[in-house]
Amino acid sequence: MKCIVINQVTKNNLKNFSVKIPLQKLVVIVGPSGSGKSTLVDEVLYKSSLNNEWNIKNLPAKVEILEQKVVLPKDSKQSLGEFNLDKLKKKLALIKTSDLLIVDEPCAGFCKKERELITKMLRQKVNAGYSIIAVEHNKEIIKEADYVIELGPGAGRYGGKLMFEGTKTQFKKSKTITAQHVFALEEKKTALRDFRKNKSITISKISAGCFKNYSF
Repeated sequence: MKCIVINQVTKNNLKNFSVKIPLQKLVVIVGPSGSGKSTLVDEVLYKSSLNNEWNIKNLPAKVEILEQKVVLPKDSKQSLGEFNLDKLKKKLALIKTSDLLIVDEPCAGFCKKERELITKMLRQKVNAGYSIIAVEHNKEIIKEADYVIELGPGAGRYGGKLMFEGTKTQFKKSKTITAQHVFALEEKKTALRDFRKNKSITISKISAGCFKNYSF
């Protein structure tokens, strides 16, 4: 598996930071606000594609960042959600397999149906051989990830540390703060389903009417 290799980078609250980011995968970067996610994607990955400041290995020549608009252009006739969704569709149509696309909170402000559509769109591009990094807090995107990177544990000088890197399956077992938040409800549902499945009443050796030492 080919990876972008970041080795011993220091920028803002990232101190001697090292991580591997798989290419041609849906990689989701998670962590508290201020934990270093923006520094990693904006200051390290994106700017290195322009000036090669840190000599990052296997970094695609073209790195693009797509951020959500929080204010509509004055001449727009669309809603904010429609505008951002349309912008994402256009960007996904234009990127090449040799590019790296970073999407910043692509599901922010969308309803569940729209989030599922966005997740499906990203998955289709990755399955076709594209490399996408999503900086996201949304559970739908995280659960769809091929690879998860978590920064933390806190914000500012309390952040900037690599709390986890690995596959979604490994992330689910990691019990980091974010993993617990994302998969807690799923585990509760599984436990309840198992409880209901195994729940039974045993009646043993009944003798009444036509029943003689009947058990079930």
